Amino acid sequence: MSSAVSPDLLPPNQCAWGMNADYRGSKVKTRPNIEQQLFLPSGLVQGAGFFNIQGGMLIAMIAGIAYRIRVGVPGVGGFSYESIPGAFSNSPVIPQVWMTQTVENFLIQDGQSDCIIYNGSTARRADQSIPEVPRGTHMAYANGRLWVAGDGNQLAAGNIYTGVADTELAFTEIQYLSGGGTIAFSDAITGLAFIPSTGTSDYGPLLVFGRTYLETVRADVTDRDSWATYPGFVTNALRSVGTPSGWTIVQVNEDLFWRDVLGGIRSLNTMLTSAYFAQYRGAQGDANVPISREVSRLTDYESQQLLGFSSGVYFDNRMLMTASPFLNPQGGVSFRDLISLDFAPVSTMQGQSPPAYNGTWQGINWTRLVQGEFNGMTRAFGISSDGDGINRLWEFDTGSTDDLYISNILTGEKTDSPIESFVEYPRIAFQDPKKRKRLTRCDVWLSHIVGEVTVTVYWRPDNYQKWTLWDSTNQCAVMTDASTGTAPHVWKNLLPDQRPLVKTFSIPEVTDPVSDYDLSTGFGFQVRVAWTGSLKIERVSVWSEPVDDEDYVNRDGQDGTCVSNDVTGNEIVYQIPANSPIVYTDENNEVYLDEFNNVLTY
Repeated sequence: MSSAVSPDLLPPNQCAWGMNADYRGSKVKTRPNIEQQLFLPSGLVQGAGFFNIQGGMLIAMIAGIAYRIRVGVPGVGGFSYESIPGAFSNSPVIPQVWMTQTVENFLIQDGQSDCIIYNGSTARRADQSIPEVPRGTHMAYANGRLWVAGDGNQLAAGNIYTGVADTELAFTEIQYLSGGGTIAFSDAITGLAFIPSTGTSDYGPLLVFGRTYLETVRADVTDRDSWATYPGFVTNALRSVGTPSGWTIVQVNEDLFWRDVLGGIRSLNTMLTSAYFAQYRGAQGDANVPISREVSRLTDYESQQLLGFSSGVYFDNRMLMTASPFLNPQGGVSFRDLISLDFAPVSTMQGQSPPAYNGTWQGINWTRLVQGEFNGMTRAFGISSDGDGINRLWEFDTGSTDDLYISNILTGEKTDSPIESFVEYPRIAFQDPKKRKRLTRCDVWLSHIVGEVTVTVYWRPDNYQKWTLWDSTNQCAVMTDASTGTAPHVWKNLLPDQRPLVKTFSIPEVTDPVSDYDLSTGFGFQVRVAWTGSLKIERVSVWSEPVDDEDYVNRDGQDGTCVSNDVTGNEIVYQIPANSPIVYTDENNEVYLDEFNNVLTY
């Protein structure tokens, strides 16, 4: 897919734009379903993270209270939440908190309170008499040491882990760091991440993100005494490139992806390679660009002030990132869309091409995405904050069925919600862009139908902006059971129907009411296929026939009549009597102002 270029420039087998669609296997089908698992406490969702202990659990901070979320068995249930014992309440109005895991502890920071340290059973505040974890925001742990961003642009490092409990939480070695206590950067730190490494250390250098910079710290050098004299210990990696949110930094294989301040998606390997070769071309700066412009149709109009709340996960060989932010009734930020990038294609896995773009996924107002390993199974979740004031926990599935949401709070009964999807194809000129054609029909091949689906086709000629309804059809994966031998036969739902079937849509006679233009005639046509339910689209064929120029010009209904604007009866006469309030009159009534001659705005 590519949404950044005109539909005329796309090849015939590519899509221009799509919503709630999946393109694995080179066929268009419904995106995997999303299932609601739990109602969460009400209030401002400030953050969420994954704690890899006791089989895995989710930690969420809502309205200043830390909650532990127990993850149940897929398809069975068993989800629950409870407040973490001993975790004193933080401010309920701070819009965002930061979380990370060390060896056997989970840390929660809000930038103004002492860090909450949770070990899976109880929680406590950081002991500043040692001192332990300082107050801060972004945190990262690797190579046996905890790093904390505090005071905007300051970065501090803790002690190396010695195998003794909680030793990585202490910050007593600061006197050795650069002759002071912290590393200062040019602007506020917006994210911390480690470069994936297969070398001798667990991870490579530490990446320090600001909104407009990316620098590396040689955190893989664990000998603290060597830091002050190590050449290039802090190095500028990329200029004018950063991220508004550290929650969007996602590791995929040996690479890191994130969103930049303009909404684009960046790849660390791609950008470093671009910067490396730019110096040999004599280019100015780093010559780095986003991995593609395919998401521009969605991200170009986002509010950049709200991108600091965006997040992302990597699950089922897909990277999902939140997009289209808006303010929710809880006082936080929710996101209407998910950007889906598919890493399943072989060329992507071999590093020969960027990930495939799967359009956007809509339907849920996401606040935070979280992914983790639960009892040996990788699972991904998201928290939504909705207009009804309720926070919900959702789980991403790998199947392609209806979305499931809890419709009965008391019983937990779930209701199927068919997924609404569409895909737009490139504009087709039928190999002759200079010849007028008359659109005749559209054939759509359907398969893998689950239950009942509704398919609707639209079209528009040339540069016409409005989509025109072509036709609609209902299909169902059911059959009659003739073995009963009695009437009426029993209808049975089948597994996904593998038998492709074709539906032919004949073009209706439609004329534009403004220009009096025959919408079935033009030089090129674009088709939009929309559906509700779960299916796979095997093929879409559009048919047309040439129209002779003479026949086209002489057709009735092609000449429009220009009419000047008629404003009869809309005139207003203003009158200002000498010794009376200002009044105005029209042909229907008369309105008087007060005696103080207040100004009338009309």
